[in-house]
Amino acid sequence: TFNGDTAEANALDDYEEGTWTPTANGNLTLNASGRYTKIGNQVIARANIDFASGTYDGTSLTISGLPFTSSTDASTRSIGSVMANQVNADTGTYNLISYITTGVTTLKCYQCIDNGDWASLIHSDLSNNSHMYITTTYEV
Repeated sequence: TFNGDTAEANALDDYEEGTWTPTANGNLTLNASGRYTKIGNQVIARANIDFASGTYDGTSLTISGLPFTSSTDASTRSIGSVMANQVNADTGTYNLISYITTGVTTLKCYQCIDNGDWASLIHSDLSNNSHMYITTTYEV
């Protein structure tokens, strides 16, 4: 309960912490770990990903294994932060973000590029030396 309030509506009845294992689509091998905290219908997911080996082609990168399926309500789509090194993204100023759409246990990484548009991060933007930290919050 909050601040001694015993009203049922104010009880924290759904709290969970745990781990998850990020995986990537295509022929990519990761050394990866993840942690999450779920409070009610909000999930905070974090991942630490090293790209170990694989075929770095034109496939859009998708990270799978999120601990809960995202809400199917279109208004709950969410983005999160990505910090990466050894990523050969588009030239110009860019920022990497993670994106979770509705009804999925996956996230995609996008680049916000200097012409005001965004583009999917693709496997060929990565290498065996690429590393990512991802933090995102989404609704279930």
